[in-house]
Amino acid sequence: MPKLVQTTGLILILLLGVAVTCSAATTGANAPLGVIVIGQKAMLGSVPIADGTSLFDGDTVSTQDQGSLRISLGAAQVWLGQNSALSLHKTATGVEARLETGMMRFSGAAGAPLEFRVLDALVRPKQPTAAGQLAVITPTEFQVGSTSGTLTVDVDGDVRTVEESTAYDATLSSADPQMPQVAGRRHFILLWVIISLIAFGTVFAILHARMSPSHMH
Repeated sequence: MPKLVQTTGLILILLLGVAVTCSAATTGANAPLGVIVIGQKAMLGSVPIADGTSLFDGDTVSTQDQGSLRISLGAAQVWLGQNSALSLHKTATGVEARLETGMMRFSGAAGAPLEFRVLDALVRPKQPTAAGQLAVITPTEFQVGSTSGTLTVDVDGDVRTVEESTAYDATLSSADPQMPQVAGRRHFILLWVIISLIAFGTVFAILHARMSPSHMH
C-alpha cells in the first residue's frame, strides 16, 4: 500500500507540473503585445477604440480624418497619425509593427524589441532606444527618418542605413524581370533620395502635440 501511495503521489506531481507548463505557455502565447494609451477617432478593426484596450497578435488599428492614436508596446511607444492604419505581429524577439497606410512615429526602449514593416521594406533600429518616423506616400513610395539613433532599411537584401537626424524618400521600382524570382514574393529595386528631416518631422510634431493629455480633453 505505501508503494501505491508513493506512485500515485508521483503521478499527481508530474501531472501538476505538465499543467503548470501548459498554462504558462498558453498565457505567453495569448499575452497582449501592447495597450492603447490614448486615442481619438480611432478604431480597433471595426470597433471604436477605448483607452486602455489591450492589443494582441494580428490586431489592426486605424485612425480617421483628424484622428490620432498612441500605443504602448512595453516601454516603447508608437504614435499613429490621421488616416493611418497599423497592424501588430509577434516575432521571435519582440513585436513587428506594419504600417499599412498613413504615418507613424516611434520611440524605442531597452527590453522592448521592435521592428517595422512599411510596404516591402523591413525597418530595424540598430539601438533599442532609437526613435524615428515612417510614412506611406504611395503604393510604391515611403519615407523614413531617424530622430535618435540609427535605422536600417532592408528591401530584398538591399540594406540602407538611416543615420540620426536624416530622412529619406524611398521608391520601390520593379526589378529586372530576368532576375531570379522567389515564389510568392515581388522583387524591387530601392531608389533612395535624401530629404529634409525638418519638413518631414513637422507633421509628426503636430501629431505629438495633439496627443498630449492637455489636448485630448
